[in-house]
Amino acid sequence: MTQCIAFSNVNVIDGLGGVIHSATVIVDGASIESITPGDSGALPDDVQVIDGNGGWLMPGLINCHDHLCNKWLRTTPAGDYTTGRLSRFHQSPAAHALEAAGNAAEELRQGVTTVR
Repeated sequence: MTQCIAFSNVNVIDGLGGVIHSATVIVDGASIESITPGDSGALPDDVQVIDGNGGWLMPGLINCHDHLCNKWLRTTPAGDYTTGRLSRFHQSPAAHALEAAGNAAEELRQGVTTVR
């Protein structure tokens, strides 16, 4: 059984170019159950309420072009692309998987929840 969470007093970016001000968003597990403008009224006792203090709530970002195992250009010295390019071919499959996991975690910290 999942726990319901209500985010109250938040401004919601709806992903369609609009904003719902002072809303209450109820989330059950991984699903958004409702978005209600203004005060949500009475909530069930088993709902955890988090006061957003007028902050912003938005859907996760989608990165439509990423190479999770190919971030070597970020770490090589300027102009030294050969070293980075060749060194990644000498990595084991496990090292590639660890690199991808670390880069995916960094994407998540930046608000990206889907990578294509």
